[in-house]
This record gives sequence, structure tokens and C-alpha cells, in this order.
Amino acid sequence: MVRATRPARLPVVLTRQEVRALLLQMSDVAWLLASLLYGTGMRLMECARLRVQDVDFTRHQIMIRDGKGQKDRITMWEDGYDIRTIQKLLGHNDVSTTMIYSNIDVHGSLSSERSLCQ
Repeated sequence: MVRATRPARLPVVLTRQEVRALLLQMSDVAWLLASLLYGTGMRLMECARLRVQDVDFTRHQIMIRDGKGQKDRITMWEDGYDIRTIQKLLGHNDVSTTMIYSNIDVHGSLSSERSLCQ
């Protein structure tokens, strides 16, 4: 028996202006959660389980506990990292996954569209 395979789908990457327009329509907790999801690359359940003591404002990093694969990891919300560092921070096993979700340009640098701090 041959099973049908689902076609691979690439995620939709919004422009900085589209993200700004979406965030302007939100307020309070919804705005905060959406901003964290966009700016840090956290997954929905990781964001929902976030505790105040997991946020380090001095280092601009968030400790994510028991993430995908029951792994702990640290994510940051600022620019300036190479693709391998981003891959490690996001907890991806394959660099191509990181490139898709991080909006990497052809030269391997992180697009500023993903920055929450700007």
C-alpha cells in the first residue's frame, strides 16, 4: 500500500511593517505574548509557561524550561548573532530549519525584521 505524502510547506514570514500593524491591533497580555513569540522565536506553549524569574532583563535573554524535546534552552531578543549561534539558541537540530524560521538572507546574516528591541 502506498501512502499519500503531504507537501512540505514553508512558513509565512511577515515583513516588519506587517508585524507592526498586527501588534498595533493588540493590547495588554495579547500584545506582550505576540511580541515575545515574534521577537524571541519561542513556541506558543513555551511562552504560556514563562515565569518572571525566567526573564533576565540585564542580559536580554529568556530561560525556556522543558521546551520541545523536553530540553531547556536560552533565547535572546536582540540582533547580531551568526546562524550557528541562533540555531543553538532556538534548539534546532538542523541549520536549515533555523534559516527558515529566522528569516536569514542569502549572505547568512539575520534580517533586522525579526528584532523586537527596535
